[in-house]
Amino acid sequence: MNDFSATLKKACSEAILAEQNSPDGIVMTIKADKIRQVFETLAGRGTSDGRMLLTDISAVNIEENDCRFELYYHVFLIDLHLRLTLKCRVEGDKIDSIADIMPAALMPEREIFDMFGLKFRGHGNLPRLFMHNDFEGHPLLREYPLMKRQILLEQTKFE
Repeated sequence: MNDFSATLKKACSEAILAEQNSPDGIVMTIKADKIRQVFETLAGRGTSDGRMLLTDISAVNIEENDCRFELYYHVFLIDLHLRLTLKCRVEGDKIDSIADIMPAALMPEREIFDMFGLKFRGHGNLPRLFMHNDFEGHPLLREYPLMKRQILLEQTKFE
């Protein structure tokens, strides 16, 4: 575990802000503008043959100081039997997409856009995933009214 951590720190020293070990693996806090660099480094480890798996991306609307969102990228390193969580704080409403590096990020990025309004630069296709196209706002934002209802009266075509 320490060898992997040291190798990643060496390759992405300016991207990693903090690291801690947890019972579930390693949690690294990284700079949001360096997310692509970190995933490009991870993908360059020879993981293109299935040795690394992006299991999920999750988001939290925290709105602390200058930070609006916290993103968590959950990765499983198969050969090392190691779980890695990459945590980053997003100040605005945009972050770089990693979908071209990790195709498993396509749907979680769409989900986060639909629920939180966080845009992924370079994703290319961010239509609504759960909400209908006429839905206004993003329901998991703190400022979204709790009791607001938006009913779709016409039938939706699924493509």
